[in-house]
Amino acid sequence: MLSFLHLASLYALFIALKATQQECILGAVDLAFVIDGSQSVGVTNFQTTLDAIVHATQLTNIGPLEKDSRVALVVFDETAHIEFGLMNTTNADVEAAIRRSKYPNTNGVNIAAGMDAATRKIFNHAYPPNRNAPKLLIIITSNSDQSDVRAENSLAREVGAIPAAIGIHNGNGIGASREQLEIATGDPKRVYTTTDYSSLDDILQKLLCEIGPSSPVPPPTTVKPGNAPAKTARGCDCDYYRTWMDLIFVFDSSLAINRYDFYAVRNFIASFVNKIPVSQKQGAYSRVGIINVGDTAHVIGDLHAYADSTTAYNALRNLTYLGTPSTNLKEGLVAAQNMIASANDRPNVQKVVVVFTTKDELCSYQQQTMKKLAVKLTAADNNPCAVASRIIESGSILLTVGMKFDGALYFPQLNLGSQCFKLNFDENFSYDFLNAMCKANCYCLQPYVQYKRDETCVEYGECLYVHQGSMSHDVAKDTCLDYQGTLVDVFSADKEAFITEIQTPHLVSGSWLALEATNGVYQWNGENITPNDYTNWAPSQPQMTNGNCVAFEPKRGWISKIMCGHYVDFQFWFIPNGLCSNETVQNIRLNRLLSTQNVSLRADADSKSFRSCLIDERRMCAVMWHEDHVKVKWLRDLRLRYRTTERRSRSRSTHARPTCHRWHIQHLCVFVLHRVLRSHMIGASILLLFFMFVDW
Repeated sequence: MLSFLHLASLYALFIALKATQQECILGAVDLAFVIDGSQSVGVTNFQTTLDAIVHATQLTNIGPLEKDSRVALVVFDETAHIEFGLMNTTNADVEAAIRRSKYPNTNGVNIAAGMDAATRKIFNHAYPPNRNAPKLLIIITSNSDQSDVRAENSLAREVGAIPAAIGIHNGNGIGASREQLEIATGDPKRVYTTTDYSSLDDILQKLLCEIGPSSPVPPPTTVKPGNAPAKTARGCDCDYYRTWMDLIFVFDSSLAINRYDFYAVRNFIASFVNKIPVSQKQGAYSRVGIINVGDTAHVIGDLHAYADSTTAYNALRNLTYLGTPSTNLKEGLVAAQNMIASANDRPNVQKVVVVFTTKDELCSYQQQTMKKLAVKLTAADNNPCAVASRIIESGSILLTVGMKFDGALYFPQLNLGSQCFKLNFDENFSYDFLNAMCKANCYCLQPYVQYKRDETCVEYGECLYVHQGSMSHDVAKDTCLDYQGTLVDVFSADKEAFITEIQTPHLVSGSWLALEATNGVYQWNGENITPNDYTNWAPSQPQMTNGNCVAFEPKRGWISKIMCGHYVDFQFWFIPNGLCSNETVQNIRLNRLLSTQNVSLRADADSKSFRSCLIDERRMCAVMWHEDHVKVKWLRDLRLRYRTTERRSRSRSTHARPTCHRWHIQHLCVFVLHRVLRSHMIGASILLLFFMFVDW
């Protein structure tokens, strides 16, 4: 029989566990907390509020995917202060941002101002605009005022946000007004009140569990000590000091913008340009163009104008405020478009047009789809939206920055820019702009496909390309190693779905994976698979007795049934490692290609001829092997140009103009030596080699 002390201990443990147990797990949600930072709150209570918000964010997973949540924070006194917009990085990052929030400690309360900031500046400018996650606007205040919360409730509902509130009062009519909060939320059931900040933590979690989207509670799992965290896809590192793009800055210089805001923007961009490598040389450098727009567009300097960072910096610092009655945005964009067309000597470098403007451009017909315009624009179209569309369709990025006159309430509505590249000149501008530069600088050249999700503005440092051939797993692996790369890995269901999407048009039914059994343990490129890693084994799989190598079939899952050395008729996807960053060129070796003979094909990047072919002329060379002849395909500006030769020799003669060497090898196989993931921001090069099964 249990003693009284045992029972008391068990009861105390039960109470402690219940007190620490989370009420629920929230699904994907956009959360905007609007909290009172007025002087009457006090430093201690303000900190208690931040602690409660931190604990509330632990109810959900914050991240960049559609299934993840995002969090924003607004602090209000007599005005509203956006501490940070919707963050979609990690829970730890959001917690750090919350704890960095400043307590205004000033007189005055304006609840409507806080709601307005969350609605107009956060939810109304959230991207992607068609995200399915619910929007929750949570007000926390210990005061009442005379602000028009009824109008703000209507505005919140227009953008699809659901307001809720927690009011703190002392029970004697001092503090938050329940009546006002019911008007602000539009529903008494979404209003909670308390007399003490100490209970805020529990109330906030209860509120979110009642009105927020629920997520299935996962079964309890035990992670053994020493287990590595789940492997993830490779991201794009951010180091804006090494920006390598063609940048065109278009400034609104009309009376619609305050002179001093114009100077602030101009000086910010000048400082940014002064920190990046600007040059007219070939290599990892940026070029800068400047356009000042008033009634007409004034080209201050094109992409060939500035030889170094200092020259570009001085040109920006000397940019004058025109102060014209209007701004001709269309003419400014046309000037940018012409500037891109006249500077086509670096076709493999990303072009980015950055537009600062106060002018509304709804472009409503362009919002029918995110990926492609629903309306086909012609060359005769002359409005800013049409010009913007042509810039985007050419492969360039159009980054828009909304500005407002000093004291104005709202930023302009700008829908003409690239998705995921729409900013405002607000408290978060410097952070958002530098992140946008990093995002723009990580991309894949056509026809390669970057692993990314436009609908959630998430991209990864991985590129894919499809071609046909016939290889065993071992030969494929060796070929990857010759390129200093690996076979493809699959660390998530999302990446697996992405692979399925891009292989479907090519009528292939499966692909080799980098997963391989070694000494009875499955490994991803030599790294043991862990219980936390994503897996998708087909029924009755894996079967190591049938084979150590693994393939992925979308309709079944992962299958281990073929010996690694067996030759099977495959289609394969691969990415050559043409990563030319930091002014270096990779040595490229193609050895042990599919052939009944041990034939070797080599292209040495150390030779002056090959280096010039790959970089200086921006040419890529593809060699197609046929039974009795060779075709050498030149690629310039991402367009194929053919030159056929019947020569069967392996001549390595060097000509005055850069040329690719020619070989004769039997059997059909195509390789393209291509700069794929050009972004130098990714620390180590990566090579993904896909082998698509035609039939098992």
